[in-house]
Amino acid sequence: MQELLLGAGRFFLHPLTYIAAAVFLLAIFAGIRRERRHFHTRAHDGITVLLTQAAFGLGAGAAASILLVGTGVTLSSALLLMMTVIWLLQLPFRRLRAFSFTVTTSVVILILPMLPGGGTGTVWLDDQLALLQETDLFSLGVLLVTLLFLETVLLAMDGARHPSPSLTRSPRGKVVGEQLLRRMWIMPAFALYPVGGMSGTGAWPLLEAGGFGFVLLPLVLGIDASVRGDTPLSAKRRLTGRMTLLLLSAGVLLAAGWFYPIVVLVLAGVVLAGRELLFSMFESGERTRAGVYVPRNKGLVLMGIIPGTTAEKLGMETGEVVLRVNGKFIRTQRDFYRIMQEQATYVKLEVLDYQGEKRMLQASRYEHDHYLAGCLFLPDNEDQPLSRRGLRSSTVIHEDRRRLGSDEETDDTPAAEEEAGRQESGDSELVYGQAAGMKAFMEEHAPKRRRRDRSSDE
Repeated sequence: MQELLLGAGRFFLHPLTYIAAAVFLLAIFAGIRRERRHFHTRAHDGITVLLTQAAFGLGAGAAASILLVGTGVTLSSALLLMMTVIWLLQLPFRRLRAFSFTVTTSVVILILPMLPGGGTGTVWLDDQLALLQETDLFSLGVLLVTLLFLETVLLAMDGARHPSPSLTRSPRGKVVGEQLLRRMWIMPAFALYPVGGMSGTGAWPLLEAGGFGFVLLPLVLGIDASVRGDTPLSAKRRLTGRMTLLLLSAGVLLAAGWFYPIVVLVLAGVVLAGRELLFSMFESGERTRAGVYVPRNKGLVLMGIIPGTTAEKLGMETGEVVLRVNGKFIRTQRDFYRIMQEQATYVKLEVLDYQGEKRMLQASRYEHDHYLAGCLFLPDNEDQPLSRRGLRSSTVIHEDRRRLGSDEETDDTPAAEEEAGRQESGDSELVYGQAAGMKAFMEEHAPKRRRRDRSSDE
């Protein structure tokens, strides 16, 4: 137990731990930046996303430790170094599914038979190559199938959690939406290493314990797919089914590798090519399917739901189309917010779900609830006077000011009316985020506006 605790502490001395953690954080906050750029608000809280993925990663790491130690998978120091170098070379691909150690292990298995046994003239390098020649390919095959198994389980359990809404261009140049399934899990997992012939066993990651030692690995798994013609949950199920078929094929090849070690090389090639082909064909199919997140002549397409808002309370789901608000048809986001402001006690929506069936949603509202409606909509048609990023126009701001009875003085001069007309026609780029609290916005910007008005009067 003492050796295991020491291994857990020395885990934090390995540079790969910090590099993987940095990539993990960058991936999360890059998604938040993209959401703010497209919708002027985030769809999910970054801390919540981070903690959720970290929790699943720790659970998967515990399962991996049991499987790897239980099956006797042994990894030498030279093999760990080789895996680290190859994983670092995967980073320029910038896709989370390319950062997975499933890819790393497959590449290691394919490269190992091509390496020389020594003769480089450098003692340290010859020693590392000699250790690599002693590597048991079947142990690496067990590691590969274990990683693929855990990746499939994580995809099934956590793959569609916190999907990230995004905007892109269709082949015809129209603005359409998509849901990004981007998850990355860091799994601290124990494995065994052979003590014989090993040097430097007092330093990380080698922990001597009798006839064997423990090594604590920062294993990384990840998925990355864009969904245009389906809901995130349904897309996740389809991906899980395909990954399961790949896993079963890998299991059969691993069993054959017990009798014929050369089959492990086939296993690595099948997993490496099959996994990438699986995701590539999925995304290619999504681009050719009838899009769910495309502009409609009637209603607004829901791209995302902000947790803790009226939209979540109503039970709305991404991909649904909001047809009516309080019994009135809507075509633009301006209609949506204007009608919601007309009724201060409740909201009643008629939505069209993914199956094409209509359903009614209603909930009580409290003061200022409509500011945080929590709906991230696909932008209106481009012939409508709203930003293509799905933002509220200044016309809605003026309506809020009037209905709230703000202390701010209303500017009814011809110049102001002309400016409002330009904003109404879409000439102005002055837009504000959907989820921004309008009262806070007015308090922040009203003094500046009054100063600007006084200077123009002078």
